[in-house]
Amino acid sequence: MLEFHIFIGDARDRGHGWGRQALAAALSIAFNELQADVVRLQVLDSNGAARRIYAAAGFERLTDPSVTAEKSTGPTPVHTMTLTRDRYLSNQDGAR
Repeated sequence: MLEFHIFIGDARDRGHGWGRQALAAALSIAFNELQADVVRLQVLDSNGAARRIYAAAGFERLTDPSVTAEKSTGPTPVHTMTLTRDRYLSNQDGAR
């Protein structure tokens, strides 16, 4: 299993598609070059944009968030999501 992380910290740099592009490149490397069976990630519940991108890529949430991250606004639930090789490949076939 491989784990994926991306952080686009400056709000001015968000919304340009860079996260989606980085995700696509990382998944291609993970599944095509490294032959991973599963890629896992964790995403803040408050990051709806990222959760939508991950879901569109085929990631599925493992469980309801039981982990929290301490943010300046207080504890924030964290979702763990996974994408299997089979699901990734089937999404790639559908995109062609």
